[in-house]
Amino acid sequence: MSSRRRGTVVRVMVALALGAALLAACSTASGVAEPTVTPVPDASVQDRATCPLPENGSGVPTPSMPTPGRVPGGFVAVAAVECPAMPTVTDADGVWSAVERVRYAGDLAPLLAALAEPDDRPPAAGLACTADAEIVPPLWLVDADGHAVLTYWPVDACHKTKGAVRAALADLTVESRKTTKVALLTPRAALDADCETGWKLQPPTSHATSAPPTAAGIAVDAVRVCRYDVDPDQAIDTGDGTHVPMGTFASGGELRGDDVARVLALPGEGPLAPPCRTDPTQFAVVLPVVGDDTGSPVWVELDGCRRTWTDESTPRTAPAELMSLVAD
Repeated sequence: MSSRRRGTVVRVMVALALGAALLAACSTASGVAEPTVTPVPDASVQDRATCPLPENGSGVPTPSMPTPGRVPGGFVAVAAVECPAMPTVTDADGVWSAVERVRYAGDLAPLLAALAEPDDRPPAAGLACTADAEIVPPLWLVDADGHAVLTYWPVDACHKTKGAVRAALADLTVESRKTTKVALLTPRAALDADCETGWKLQPPTSHATSAPPTAAGIAVDAVRVCRYDVDPDQAIDTGDGTHVPMGTFASGGELRGDDVARVLALPGEGPLAPPCRTDPTQFAVVLPVVGDDTGSPVWVELDGCRRTWTDESTPRTAPAELMSLVAD
């Protein structure tokens, strides 16, 4: 290689090295640092393992849970106890929220190794992570005296739990499983009618004038009718002085045969409703059923102003025939 070519190569290498040094200096000067992993403290030893009750809208689990941590040195686990997230129980009364407690036995060495894994270092930038929230069930280790520590699940770069803990649990033996019902979520009648337990009485619009139609060309298999009692204590305050009534499930059923076409056509046959401010105490939601899906709802006030409307229509006075078809 000629001395001129060697000189060119050396100058290029020096320039690249200087460029890298300048980039590093700029990064440091701008305050951008490599992401670090925050150490997780050891878990505190509790008298026993407890599973929290469903929040039931309070936002605070009961009883309060300690902060999960690493397994402390010297803690000798003989079993693991998991509290599966949001279990439910279905029986003759309906669907219940529940508390479930699963105790595992067997060789805990793989589980302990999985729990001891370090968290992955978060990426500085550029890693695409999913935005879904992960529900991590409480997992306890229990010693021979019944004392317990609430364990921390190691996470990956996206702060999602690593799979080794679940894999280790799957290899253990379920020694016992206890499920306790807490609160009735869906009564059996609502379950059988395939109705929601609660429904908002959506206020009618003031700008649309079309009658509540059924989409042309769509074959409707049935019409589901779900009836609700207005619960004044659950009214929604929209912030502009408007209160949107909420209903709790009262009864429900389905219409089939000739009644299907009539109940979908009738809301458009009544005259435009006159002004009325009488709040209903009961209303029905009429839902066209197409296979496993339902179409847009039609609201019918069963008392009060006795109006009917959809999302795209102004209210009309509900014809007597419609009232007789959807009333209980």
